[in-house]
Amino acid sequence: MKKLVLIVAVSFILVINQTGVAQEEMHLGIGANLAIPITEFADNWANIGFGGTGLYMVSIGPKYAFTVQSGYLYFTDKDVGNDIKSKTRSIPVMLGLRHFFGTSETANLLIGAMAGIHYIKVETEGSGIGISSSETKFSIAPEIGLRINRWEISGTLTSISTSTITSQYIGIRAGYNFKVK
Repeated sequence: MKKLVLIVAVSFILVINQTGVAQEEMHLGIGANLAIPITEFADNWANIGFGGTGLYMVSIGPKYAFTVQSGYLYFTDKDVGNDIKSKTRSIPVMLGLRHFFGTSETANLLIGAMAGIHYIKVETEGSGIGISSSETKFSIAPEIGLRINRWEISGTLTSISTSTITSQYIGIRAGYNFKVK
């Protein structure tokens, strides 16, 4: 599954770069992320998370952009009782589409949606046990944010499809985008 998503992401970038889609700008971005688990994900598996992401964004006209975003999230250890701690880590790989409101070159409100995968690893330790599991799951995330010049701040409600619990977190990303083209 990870290889498939990587192939799709690279293909997406190559197709956008080679087609005559009315490209105005391409950006590479870096960002700092905060992830606040909610639902059963917060109750049973993870505390607040921190991490970083890279962003590739291709504008198609003045109001739309395709995005590819990936990174690493480290959720602080969760005490699940009986001296047992859960450690959760995640690598998201997401493809998305953004819409920018207004035509200002300095500030724009944005909304978007992303879909992709989260590679999740959970380690449980304590009381003489040690269990580790990892899985790759489909995820979606609506997004809202503000872009000011090349700076941006955005928020997401990320839902990760799992068979056992509802895995959701509120994501906050602050980033800077470098203009490539």
